[in-house]
Amino acid sequence: MSASLAYRGRRVAAGVLARAGAWLVEPLETPARPAISLRPVVAVVGLASRCGTTTVARAVATGLAASDPAGAAAVAG
Repeated sequence: MSASLAYRGRRVAAGVLARAGAWLVEPLETPARPAISLRPVVAVVGLASRCGTTTVARAVATGLAASDPAGAAAVAG
């Protein structure tokens, strides 16, 4: 068997396998992206040490979470 016949046989086999794979495997549907909702960002800054900034920030976050469709808010810092 010559090298060109062996190469041609591999090409035919690869083509048959590719066609069979395309027939057997269904393509994935692209999932719909969820709607991104904009959320407000609020900064609470304390003017002195231990002045209750964290308490105020948590109260503001609670108010924002109550109006958020997901009911989520975060306090960092």
